[in-house]
Amino acid sequence: MKKWRMTFVKCGTCQWTRMSHYFSKNLMPLIYLWECLPSLSVLDLLKSVWEYWVIWPVSKTYACLLAKMTILDKCYCNICVIRTLLLCWKQAVHLDFIPRGPDFFLHCTVGLVLLLTCLSQAEVANIWVERIRENPSVYDCVCFIMSSSTNVELLAKVGEVVDKLFDLDEELMLNWIKNGSCQSVGQSTDDSPEERPDFKIVPCVLEAAKQVRSDNPEGLDVYMHILQLLTTVDEGIQAIVQSPDGGKETWTLLYGLVCHELCQPDDPPIIIQEQKSVLASILSVLSAMFASQVQQEYVKRRKNMPLIGSLIRILQNMEDCGKRSFDNAKKSQPEETEKSGTVEEDFHLKILKDICCELLSNMLQELTKENILEGLNQGHLNEQKCSCAFQNLLPLYFTAVESFLEALREADQTLADSLEKRFPSLRLQT
Repeated sequence: MKKWRMTFVKCGTCQWTRMSHYFSKNLMPLIYLWECLPSLSVLDLLKSVWEYWVIWPVSKTYACLLAKMTILDKCYCNICVIRTLLLCWKQAVHLDFIPRGPDFFLHCTVGLVLLLTCLSQAEVANIWVERIRENPSVYDCVCFIMSSSTNVELLAKVGEVVDKLFDLDEELMLNWIKNGSCQSVGQSTDDSPEERPDFKIVPCVLEAAKQVRSDNPEGLDVYMHILQLLTTVDEGIQAIVQSPDGGKETWTLLYGLVCHELCQPDDPPIIIQEQKSVLASILSVLSAMFASQVQQEYVKRRKNMPLIGSLIRILQNMEDCGKRSFDNAKKSQPEETEKSGTVEEDFHLKILKDICCELLSNMLQELTKENILEGLNQGHLNEQKCSCAFQNLLPLYFTAVESFLEALREADQTLADSLEKRFPSLRLQT
């Protein structure tokens, strides 16, 4: 008969510094624990972790805590009484379990750290994903936290879990997209529709993103990547653009981030290196929405000039970073750089550039004479900015540039002539 004992000790106010390392070394015993008890779900395992490591040590009067789990056979497990994870989190949020206690929220992330560690191990990740897919209540629990919590550290950790799950398993992501009107596990079937939780993944992700946007850049990056993953399937795009507000809340949030918070005029160009990942995710979602919702009022052309100006500024900053990289490479390896004339392009910056150019080309070709005049008057367009846009868009987006130039001739013939001289391929064919 197999037997496995796991012991972990917390003394005084020590943090769980060994926890991630411990579990990364002991993943197979965890799986063995799970397989020994067929009825033990992923929630059950995390609930037991919760009871031992979160609920019990809430009082600081404990000098030390000894947590033990013993497997004697397939029918017996000496663990604490299981409470539902969802109930524990609801108690934490609604009853203010430990008022303003940062240690409590630190402990709340222990189970999530454990889950992330397991999902990061290729040999066991599929098992965990399968069990999570089989437990719809995980969806309710995650959505409840994203939509209700104001703790940015907890939200960031939940976001990492969701991002990892979606990245690992498209089927699970599709299930969660469609789960919006499903009844929660554990609810009575005769509950009225009004009493049933109606969590939808997109509003929950948006709410979490709003909470972390100012205080946790890494968390914002994670939630923007979740939105990007959603747009990789048709169902995800529809979940965004066919929401009751037609996707306006999503567009407004992302528009505000690009136009008012990220890569601003007073930021140094090198900021693009720090923000390239989150910008790529945001622009990818905006591009998908613009292609799907071009007739929506919130994406009307007259409202897009600040966004067009921001896209061009991103391209300008990337050009500046590219020149600096070339100069630095020339100083460090002058002979090789002299021979090749180029340096290896940053992979993530290339992705950002491609996404940025795609969105910019789609927006430019929709502009009218009136839109361009407004952009010129507001400073979103000028000769330098148009030159930067053309330099990056040509020759791939020739049709879009040609369409924009045609409208520009009506708005400012002098500027159009000047741009034609810089880019001879754009001159009118006679």
